[in-house]
Amino acid sequence: MLLKNDLIRHHVLTLSCFAMMLLAFARQELQADDLVFLKKSAIVSRSRYIGKIEDYNAIKLTLVNPSGKKLEIDSSRISHIETEFSSQKLKADRLFKEKKFGLAFEEYEKAIPSEKREWIRREIISKQILCLSAQQKTVSALSLFLDHFSSYPNTRFLHVAPLNWDPINLTVDVQNKCGSILSGNPLEQLIASSWLLSGSQKGVAIKNLEKLARIKPQNEIQRRVVQWATMQLWRTRIDQSTKEDADSWKAEIQNLLIEDRVGPIIILGTLLSRLEQYDAAAIELMKIPILYPDRYLESAFALDLAADALTQNGKSKEAQLVLQELTNDYTTTTRARNRQNRAAGNQKKINNDKRP
Repeated sequence: MLLKNDLIRHHVLTLSCFAMMLLAFARQELQADDLVFLKKSAIVSRSRYIGKIEDYNAIKLTLVNPSGKKLEIDSSRISHIETEFSSQKLKADRLFKEKKFGLAFEEYEKAIPSEKREWIRREIISKQILCLSAQQKTVSALSLFLDHFSSYPNTRFLHVAPLNWDPINLTVDVQNKCGSILSGNPLEQLIASSWLLSGSQKGVAIKNLEKLARIKPQNEIQRRVVQWATMQLWRTRIDQSTKEDADSWKAEIQNLLIEDRVGPIIILGTLLSRLEQYDAAAIELMKIPILYPDRYLESAFALDLAADALTQNGKSKEAQLVLQELTNDYTTTTRARNRQNRAAGNQKKINNDKRP
């Protein structure tokens, strides 16, 4: 009887170990596959696909399912994907979230050679472009983006194009770079004009943007270029625009892809402030750091404008909290430094006034 019980226990343990091995193997197999999640649809009930992603661009995702069948999925239907990343890319992503953009760029650079999936390599490059933009290395960001777009015109990462929406002073290097691409393809013309609006070639930039806005788009890329060109022109019309324009602009922004809305939302917020719709302006502007945390300079720009709107509306406590976020979390931006310098100057004046 004892022997029989020992045998039963032995078989149970053996089966348990075998089951655990199978479960571990199944988990490994599942982890090795990519998961493609689809947006909710009233027409299609399927919510995801499993397999190996061969390519993923702005038009379609190509997937090989476990049975070896190749599937093509319209990129517009995709909500998100889950896949495995290298430890170097994950480290770079952590550094990026910590706003250590120089270190993140270096780690992304290290991650590229070992990454065999071209569609992931393109994603890494897009993060490098954002790192360069965040460090205000505009010429390098422009060069890397334009090289990327030249190689992959159907890129998923058109939205990281280094467009300018801020009326800043241009450096000579940026002016020269933009001048060199001003006669290029429509996207190059758009990017160059967005920067030159802030310089001595503003008139040339406006004419260029007006020409781009009149293009009859033949594809998705051109459609987005036309939309952005139209909205870049808003920057030149803020002083003359009305409440009706603001309502129209807001509706037009809703027609953009979500990832394309960053700059236009800032321009809308600027107009709303000029129209003294301060609460509405602050709401629009605060969308940027909340919904688009990857956009470092744009988030700082939006926070700066939101603080002004709140101050104008008599909400000094809320404005102070926004300024605190700007100066604590966006320390390397010009707008944060300007606010810090202004605060230091005000404090110095207060101290001087207190002296007998």
